[in-house]
Amino acid sequence: MISASSRRILLRSLLLLTVTLGAGACVSSDPGMQAFESKVIYNKVNLRAETNSSGTTTYSTNYVGVPLLFPINTTFKVIDFDSNDVRLQDPTGQIIALKFVKQHNQMLFSEYMARTFAEKPVALPAHLTALEKEGIKSGTVKVGMTRQAVFLALGYPPANLNANFLQSSTMTYMAKRFDKLLLRFGDKDRVTEILD
Repeated sequence: MISASSRRILLRSLLLLTVTLGAGACVSSDPGMQAFESKVIYNKVNLRAETNSSGTTTYSTNYVGVPLLFPINTTFKVIDFDSNDVRLQDPTGQIIALKFVKQHNQMLFSEYMARTFAEKPVALPAHLTALEKEGIKSGTVKVGMTRQAVFLALGYPPANLNANFLQSSTMTYMAKRFDKLLLRFGDKDRVTEILD
């Protein structure tokens, strides 16, 4: 049998442990992530997500073949994060897990977040063509779109598959986990071919 003083010490220890763990909800080895704590943010590029038995998930790898589309300027609230995940809440109250895969992005989590999200809604470039606006709205790529419009429509491709996706004549996206989407660029940095 445990004495009353031992029970009190045990309860205090459990309480301290609970408070300590609860306070660590927003913990990351990347100090730049603290800038996103409890913020309202807007995606600067379209985001794709999928829903399964564990909830709704989007990946920094940017799988362009998954079904859910969060269009540019969707409002998200950062609920919490750790070294590899951010939990976001969309305008409907749905929780979305953003899974960060550093080896695919080859940058810090905070750099990925700053490239993908803004603290205010973003304006689309004025020079977009009707074709590009349609591709961005639907989250698809079309022959004739500029590289900038492709980034807005699909987001950024994984860096581990693209040595220099800002200038290369080809760009590879992951459509789903083992399927790829290859884009070729020609004159004036426009898509000339789409291979899946």
